Amino acid sequence: MVLSPTFDGFVEHSKRVSPTCLMTFECNRYSVPASFANRRISLHVYPERLVVVAEGQTVCTHDRINKRSHHQPGRVIYDW
Repeated sequence: MVLSPTFDGFVEHSKRVSPTCLMTFECNRYSVPASFANRRISLHVYPERLVVVAEGQTVCTHDRINKRSHHQPGRVIYDW
């Protein structure tokens, strides 16, 4: 029996990390380690989480904030 590889379904975006170590996705800002400030990263978007990948390695993950309102500002999510 040959097992097929597990499907890893995500949407990939290229993003630039701000000088303040944040990247923006769907009006929310998420922290990224300081060593990646002002650099491009790859963002893998899953239904329930965001995975930041740089230099072929997972740099950090965040729970995805799906609640959006046009009446409230976006949120900033930090992972200290």
